[in-house]
Amino acid sequence: MSTTMKYSIDVSGMYGSQNWGDGAQNWGIYEYFARKNYNRGDYFFQYEAEIAAEERDTISIVNNNPFFYYTRRDTVSKYPVFVGSLLMNTYWGSLTRHNIKNYDLPFLCRDRRTALYLKHYGYKTVLWGCPSLLLPKRFKTQNQTKIFCCDIPDTLLPHIPNEIKNEMTDIGSAEHEPSPISDKAAASMFNMEFIKNRLEKLRNEARLVITSRLHVAAPCLAMGIPVILTIDHLDFRFDVLEPFIPLYSINDYAKINWNPTAPDIEDIKDKMCNIFEAVLEMAEHRKIQDKKFKKITDDFPPAQRYNAPHRFKPITMANYAYFLYEESPYLKYSFFERIIGKKIENVDLLYYGCGHIGKHFFNSTYTLIQKARSFAFVDNSPKYEGLSFEGYKVLKMSDIARYKKGDVKIIITANGFSNGVAHSIADSLSQEYGFVDGDDFFLYELLMIMLTEYNINDPYTLTTRMISKVSTTHDIFKILP
Repeated sequence: MSTTMKYSIDVSGMYGSQNWGDGAQNWGIYEYFARKNYNRGDYFFQYEAEIAAEERDTISIVNNNPFFYYTRRDTVSKYPVFVGSLLMNTYWGSLTRHNIKNYDLPFLCRDRRTALYLKHYGYKTVLWGCPSLLLPKRFKTQNQTKIFCCDIPDTLLPHIPNEIKNEMTDIGSAEHEPSPISDKAAASMFNMEFIKNRLEKLRNEARLVITSRLHVAAPCLAMGIPVILTIDHLDFRFDVLEPFIPLYSINDYAKINWNPTAPDIEDIKDKMCNIFEAVLEMAEHRKIQDKKFKKITDDFPPAQRYNAPHRFKPITMANYAYFLYEESPYLKYSFFERIIGKKIENVDLLYYGCGHIGKHFFNSTYTLIQKARSFAFVDNSPKYEGLSFEGYKVLKMSDIARYKKGDVKIIITANGFSNGVAHSIADSLSQEYGFVDGDDFFLYELLMIMLTEYNINDPYTLTTRMISKVSTTHDIFKILP
């Protein structure tokens, strides 16, 4: 393709990078231009420090974290294109909103939560997918005979058939040592080449890949390599893959198909490329073509697949609501008090679960916790027995019996919402201790989804209508669109 424009793929995030993710995505973007037959000299990797010296006819492509893009629009004419956008937390979200204002091109988002969050704050978004899905499909050869594994969970090992276990080769962790090079631009390119070599090894030698890593599974899917993705706990970032391959959580390990086939996603790549091309065209001409773009995105199969019912919907929506919740100090008080029906000062507050959800929720609600009459964690895991977590004592479930019903409020912050762990805890609280679902105890995800689904345009007010629509943890699946 002949063009007067040049396209710089920003690799500033690669400096100090210690995982495959950023590199695999940048190589996917690079391969887009090859797929579309752009002139080889018109697209290239570029480190952020070189921005000020670039030509006026260069468009920057910023992958993954949009808030990393800092530029003075009055002195640099480059129009950035944000692709594979991901916001891991509200800090990233607030930085994005602070640094990127009056931006009228669509963000091509990697996951549903980021797309919803940015849309809520007035940005145009497309649930587009991961750029690493644009890596080219491989040709089959006789050398593709090896079974590779990468960062598989220990809980999976007993389920792996011996014939596969005996052939497995560990390709090394997706978390690798950072470049020893001090120069940031050179170190970034060193890491890019390292990841390219890893990907090429899989392309040329793999018969099967078993991994827990998103950015190992996604490139395999793109390259046509059969892949088994196993994760102990569901993560909102993985919703980009669920329409195409099974995602096996810890409760599914006995059901794994150990002889999978690689799905053909070339039609999906074509659609992703068409959307990307449309955004680049808008950036080049500084002209927003909403009608044309809507026609392209309306015919985008992944968007239809992502919007279909599946088990990632609840945890994604919960995470999105959590974004909104976390950004409003006022909401933390009014929301809790309206839900639990008591002033926080009169409540003995318990968070059941010391995993990453419990820790994250604790950090977000720390000022609220300090106002409660008392606070403690609850977790039946032996590893927490007799210990403290975040400076607070960890109780066993049996210790809950000493609290007075009506005074204690329990938020279930356990990991494992989608694989049944949290619901199992809810059942125990109800059946063994007589606590009432929606009165004495609440599911963390339920609180967040209630907020999102029924007041998305005004997240700072909790209405009686919202509460009446969802009164128990198990109602959560009834309200999801």
